[in-house]
Amino acid sequence: MAINGNDDTQTMYVSFYDDNIFTTVTKDHRYVTAWISETTANINRHRQIIGLDVEWRPSYQRGVENPIAILQLCVGHRCLIFQIINARYIPPSLFNFLNNPNYTFTGAGIHVDVEKLVQYYGLGGADNGRRLAADVVDLVGQAVQIYGMSVNGLGLKALARMFLGKEPEKPKRVTTSNWENYRLSDEQIDYASIDAFLSFQIGMVLI
Repeated sequence: MAINGNDDTQTMYVSFYDDNIFTTVTKDHRYVTAWISETTANINRHRQIIGLDVEWRPSYQRGVENPIAILQLCVGHRCLIFQIINARYIPPSLFNFLNNPNYTFTGAGIHVDVEKLVQYYGLGGADNGRRLAADVVDLVGQAVQIYGMSVNGLGLKALARMFLGKEPEKPKRVTTSNWENYRLSDEQIDYASIDAFLSFQIGMVLI
């Protein structure tokens, strides 16, 4: 349900089971900075865990990989979808947020996501390696390490079912859609919000 919107920014609630996720979708660096400012003011009660996910337009050409199109962040029931590929400017506040050593970013297969963020947008730490200065925890690896699970078939959907008793829908028409669209569809926004929300929620369980 959209609450407010213009060409660069939309705010809305996304429903998932009994949860309402307040989502900001934006290309505007000012809204990114505002979201980060509001989030950091309340992050301590969430143990400084942040769900992180990214999406990019699939490539069907061998050896060709498209850059990240959107970055999703979530703390509590507040999510940000930053359309980074369509942004005119990436604010320093985002760099500082991603590289705060007091924060732990969680997601399924998150190390690949981080490498792509660094590769395409230079959002890594001062060592210029393909990583963030913040702590980064792969939820799949965490589940395997703690519970001895098999990594085969273990992704965000399976983790959500196992640890939260909730299973997100992941229709192929959305997962393989064009994430570089200037205006994301409602289905894309729902999908991206829920993935970031689950990355946070499962992180709170496993860490």
